Amino acid sequence: MYAHGIKITETATALTPMTTVIQPVLAIGTAFKGAINFPTPIYNFEAFKEQFGFLDDFDSFTLEEVAHCFFNLFNTRPVLFVNVLDPSRHCKSTTKTLSGTSNPLTIQGAIFLSSIAITSGDKTLTLGEDYSLSQDASTVTITVLKQTNITGDSINVTYSTADPSKVTNDDVISGINQIERVYPRLGMIPSCVIAPKFSTTPEIATVMASKARLINGIFKTIALADLNADSATNAPTVKNSNSLADEFLVVCWPRVAFGEHTYHLSTQAAALMNLVDASRGQIPYESPSNKLIRCDRTPDTEPLSHAEANTLNSQGIVTALNFNAWRLWGNRTSCYPTNDDPKDSFIACRRMMNWIGNTLAVNYFSRIDSPVNRVLVDSVLDEVNLFLSGLTNQGALLGGRVAFLEDDNPTTNLADGLIVFRVYLGLVTPARQIEFNLEFDTNYFATLFA
Repeated sequence: MYAHGIKITETATALTPMTTVIQPVLAIGTAFKGAINFPTPIYNFEAFKEQFGFLDDFDSFTLEEVAHCFFNLFNTRPVLFVNVLDPSRHCKSTTKTLSGTSNPLTIQGAIFLSSIAITSGDKTLTLGEDYSLSQDASTVTITVLKQTNITGDSINVTYSTADPSKVTNDDVISGINQIERVYPRLGMIPSCVIAPKFSTTPEIATVMASKARLINGIFKTIALADLNADSATNAPTVKNSNSLADEFLVVCWPRVAFGEHTYHLSTQAAALMNLVDASRGQIPYESPSNKLIRCDRTPDTEPLSHAEANTLNSQGIVTALNFNAWRLWGNRTSCYPTNDDPKDSFIACRRMMNWIGNTLAVNYFSRIDSPVNRVLVDSVLDEVNLFLSGLTNQGALLGGRVAFLEDDNPTTNLADGLIVFRVYLGLVTPARQIEFNLEFDTNYFATLFA
């Protein structure tokens, strides 16, 4: 077309802003119903009850503890739930004889509704024709629709109930392995991984830390586990004897209780991390230590003194301290004191290293297989420096920069399509101790004569 006049065009913004990824907690455990070994995002308590059921039995159905803690106590969401309880394997069968004249009839327990079969005499009754079923929490109601089909005024009800005691370590490990499916299916990266009750087993805690170290060959997160210790004195021994020393693992002790419910400290610590992150723009640079938890007692021990809590901290154990109010107490991952590198041993620093690495991985995956030229190098340098500057302005970093150094990129690597950007991070460490030095200044006696 013949051009004559003014033409307006637009050019894409030179600097592409960073895209953040939703980072919910991944919880592995048992539930009364719901998808098996499938990461399911849940956003509120009612949705959890609909998907997984709720019998108010935290010991048998450990995901109930997580849902109750996150949605009701801390009001933080979403949570990714992985249920490892398989009704076809983790169950036991029961038969009960009930009156055929009473109507309706009720039976109690963690009953799988689809397993119910009813007979009367030699006749098998048909659901929907001879009887109907409904279930509310742990109560199943049977309503007889045709009384004439009842022989001898009794019915035999055969059903299966959940038996969480049959869940093995291998079942839980299979659930932990589902962390590899989270990003491909949901586009989410877990901020941390928990498995309340099961993580008191050292094998489970170790597997959780191993999986947290590298997800999908790219991402990193942290795992939170609990110690199976009978006292504060014994807790460090349990930790050390089971080699629970890993920068990607946070170990917690003891359990905490609030009202009628008892929670593993790892559950409340994970919920608290989410809450603190939310108050800081979803950037995990602030420590969860010295923030209030939902607790009115520690059922496994007397309240710890400040000195006892600090002793646990010195061994890389996060605990609960009642100092004016109950609070999470401890900044260290489990690698401390063996490894005191701040990026590894401080929980907030380790999480920031994970978060920045994950953010860069997500945003620059699209640049893979781009031509290795100055356009690529300069765009990465400009965009990442802008990203780090933004974090510094928010107080999430003391400073940061990215560089493309000749020493990191020898000709042989460049010829093979390998390029390295060096990212320097001024991580924000927690104020672990604040000291006030008091001095008696006798010069103030002069005010007596002024």
